[in-house]
Amino acid sequence: FGYETARHVGTGIVLNLREDSRTTNRWYFIVAMGRHAGHLALGIGKASASTITIIPEEFKQPTVSLSEVCDVLEGAILKRRVGGRPDGVAIIAEGIGSKFNKRDLRNISGVEIPRDEYGNIRLSELPLARILRVEVERRFAERGEAMGIVDLTLGYELRSAAPIPFDIDYTRTLGHGAVRFLLAGSADENTAQGAMICVVDSQLKAVPFEDMRDARTGKTTIRMVDTDSLYYEVARRYMIRLEAADLEDDEMLKRLAAEASMQPDAFKRRFAIKS
Repeated sequence: FGYETARHVGTGIVLNLREDSRTTNRWYFIVAMGRHAGHLALGIGKASASTITIIPEEFKQPTVSLSEVCDVLEGAILKRRVGGRPDGVAIIAEGIGSKFNKRDLRNISGVEIPRDEYGNIRLSELPLARILRVEVERRFAERGEAMGIVDLTLGYELRSAAPIPFDIDYTRTLGHGAVRFLLAGSADENTAQGAMICVVDSQLKAVPFEDMRDARTGKTTIRMVDTDSLYYEVARRYMIRLEAADLEDDEMLKRLAAEASMQPDAFKRRFAIKS
């Protein structure tokens, strides 16, 4: 619980920034909290009609390169320009940083990478929004273009807000269910060691802790975004992204290449794998 409140507050902030983006003709790179999963980033991005949202679940490999993520951002910027818009807002889930290959983070000009006393990178303190901004700006600078991007991280301000009615209603229901579960006692050996009270199909249900625990780590299993779900499909269709079909459309390819100051064939080779 608390997700809907965090999304509500985050969406309000992003809507303000989206208007600033529109009136100043610049891009915002906004990182939303979510150490592993992209639920909050996707929820904020979808509700605020952000240009693009990037979450770790869309990358199927255990690790992802900084270059690959920046390719997605760069492609979105170029495609947005083809549509006549030099502005945009990109929402990036914090969990993207945890999937980076650490070798990519060792030498990023203009960004101080936090390290512990042994020289190891502190992923929890990684300035992800700044890293992405610096790298994408560098790419445009190589083509002789000054690209002004604003980087921002939505963090603790989303956690301290007063709950919206949905979360108040929801937690009162959960609280009622928890007290009822404790007073009734448990004759079920599966819930005798404790359970999580959930609402399933409008009914209260006690889910045994064992059912939520990862057998390998002993910790609660993290529920990731299902990229095969209707929710994600709808969110994705509203985004501006470079797609494989764009590279097969000769006219679109020509316009995209012109925005990148490249020849069409070179542009197609450059973005083909990541499309």
